[in-house]
Amino acid sequence: MLKYITLFAALSAAVLAQDSLMDDLLEQEMQLPCTPKPCFPVCKPVTKNLNYGGYSIPYTENVCSPDTACEKSNAACVATLTKLMKEAEAAEKVMNTKYSAAQVAKGNKATKDAAKAAAAKEQTAAKNAMDLAKAQFQASEKVAATNAAAAKNAAAASAKAQAKMKADLKNYETTKSGHLKAVATYEGASAEAAKAAAAYEKALKEHCDAEAQHAAAVQRIDHPQLAQKKCMKPTGGGAACPSTGNGWKLVRHVPAGNRWHPATDQLTGTDVYGAKGDAKSSKAWSIKFSGDKFSEFLFSTGDCKKWLIAKKSQVIGWYANGKRQIVKSSTSSKPYTAAWYRRKGAREDPWISLTDHHPAIGQGNIVYGENNFGSTHAAAVLPKHGGANVYIR
Repeated sequence: MLKYITLFAALSAAVLAQDSLMDDLLEQEMQLPCTPKPCFPVCKPVTKNLNYGGYSIPYTENVCSPDTACEKSNAACVATLTKLMKEAEAAEKVMNTKYSAAQVAKGNKATKDAAKAAAAKEQTAAKNAMDLAKAQFQASEKVAATNAAAAKNAAAASAKAQAKMKADLKNYETTKSGHLKAVATYEGASAEAAKAAAAYEKALKEHCDAEAQHAAAVQRIDHPQLAQKKCMKPTGGGAACPSTGNGWKLVRHVPAGNRWHPATDQLTGTDVYGAKGDAKSSKAWSIKFSGDKFSEFLFSTGDCKKWLIAKKSQVIGWYANGKRQIVKSSTSSKPYTAAWYRRKGAREDPWISLTDHHPAIGQGNIVYGENNFGSTHAAAVLPKHGGANVYIR
């Protein structure tokens, strides 16, 4: 599934770049490659003689003939313009076809996303049922053990407890099987949703490419008003890493290397640098997100092997080796805490990690740092895991 998510991110960046390219194109002043001109007869004075009997009177007459060079040039121009109009018509057909395909892909993505959400609910319900059955079995097991150790005349009670324990065990095994099936269904739905998302982004890019080609074609025949602006950008936010959900916006990236993010804004989102790219860019970049409304951060390595989600309120604040809550991570699906740093005046802060800060350094579990900080903080994780990214939602 990761390959579809990577493709998703790359295509999203390509769509945004294409949209900017078309804006530049439409702002250019284009001229026709040629314009047919009126052809006037070419006239020359010719000396003629008026003869009558033995008399001959010379005179000058203006003799005119078609301007063949002009007519030939006009014919070539008409052929060129006709060719360009045919190209514009063909480009329009391709563009409309790609637009329709993008709409179909959009609908398919919505269907797959809904199936994934339904599978997630089913998985949660199955796990809850399994946990309940497990608790009932464990309680029955304790009762049976207690009764078996009781007085000898408690044989009937012990047998009844043993029977209940066996029944609860069977129920637990059944619910466990149901949970495993639900997990498999969810994983399949997640993979299908990722494939649909990648297909949708591919269709978007193809439509935007076709739209840009059509815009260029109508510009060449001096019909810029026919250019369309239907190139669609992703609206709901994309996937980031498996198991992290959708709706994430990538705002900061550092490539594989021995230095952390160049930013020094302590994750307030005011630092802007580099050319905005994607999660696999070869250079560090950051966009402004201080004005965005969001409630969660996702910190991940480039290969998504290490990641954690934390509430904005847990990240923003002042603390030194303070316990901060993690919603979930690549190591735990349940909330837990880890000791982080975000100190006033410390330009390399915040230090965000999967585990407590100090052991996380050597473990390669640091997932965020600033001010181009190097040392083991960076060397133990960035070169091995394709850099790191910051998402918000």
